[in-house]
Amino acid sequence: GLSLSGGERTPVALAAVAGDVVADLAPTAIRSGYDLSLEAPDSPVIVTGDAHAISRAVTNLIGNAVAHGGGAGQIQVTVLADRTIEVTDEGPGVPAALQPRLFEPFSRGSQNEEGCGLGLHLTREIMRAHGGDVRLLPGERGATFRLDFATGQAGT
Repeated sequence: GLSLSGGERTPVALAAVAGDVVADLAPTAIRSGYDLSLEAPDSPVIVTGDAHAISRAVTNLIGNAVAHGGGAGQIQVTVLADRTIEVTDEGPGVPAALQPRLFEPFSRGSQNEEGCGLGLHLTREIMRAHGGDVRLLPGERGATFRLDFATGQAGT
């Protein structure tokens, strides 16, 4: 099975991982009607972990934004100096009724979005394996998901 915390735990530059994912997913996002962009601090933001797993977590959040973001607007990926990554879309947001179960396995917003619930569940598992977590931030519009590595990392 997938080793969530990975084999090798190495220093991972969050902006580099996020940048690779954004580059990979940009054509899909653009075809789907979005602008996908990345913002990151000038100095590297480093966490200890498995780059492949972290890449997967970011991929899942962007994929989720593409699927549920309403087919228009910005998808913004932001790497912050406090060891967090935020993925924000300008879509309809997450219905309040779904929010408590968002990260449970196989909870799906709508029947045609096959498996998106599993993506969020896997993202949470990856983050917890890294001593962090993922959460939905309250927002005026759209949805913002935050990957927070800070809690489980040395030096916080």
